[in-house]
Amino acid sequence: MIPLLIEPLRSRKEDLDLLCEHFIGVYKQQLNKDVRTMSPAFRQRLEEYAWPGNVRELQNVIEYVMNIASGSTLIVEYLPEKIREPQENGEAASYNLETLERETILLCLQQFGNTVQGKERAAQALGIGIATLYRKLVRYKLTVDENKQKIVDVSS
Repeated sequence: MIPLLIEPLRSRKEDLDLLCEHFIGVYKQQLNKDVRTMSPAFRQRLEEYAWPGNVRELQNVIEYVMNIASGSTLIVEYLPEKIREPQENGEAASYNLETLERETILLCLQQFGNTVQGKERAAQALGIGIATLYRKLVRYKLTVDENKQKIVDVSS
């Protein structure tokens, strides 16, 4: 077995259009619908959503909207309410463990500093080993800005 690391959909929003087109094509044929496009507002709502259920959740959403769609364009009104209505201040995202871990690491590094000793103290405060902290810095794409001597988020 070959292990494959596939980033979650929330980390690769650029794939949304391609995945949506694929699922629309599948359900267009299955449901005998004439859907050809998504409205800009529909696309925007999909991009703003955190996708905790990943690609399978996207597939289910497209199947749902294709079932209720009338006409050739998918519009916001077809979306399930949790996607249609923007979440209050990232309410659901605030409970995401990766997000919480990432923010906690950033706070510790801001408090203890970017030196080796600062990272050792941060790792100790987090209850993890220094090697684990370095792995998490790589995983969350956090790096030290040498000019400003602070941790920088390079994930964007």
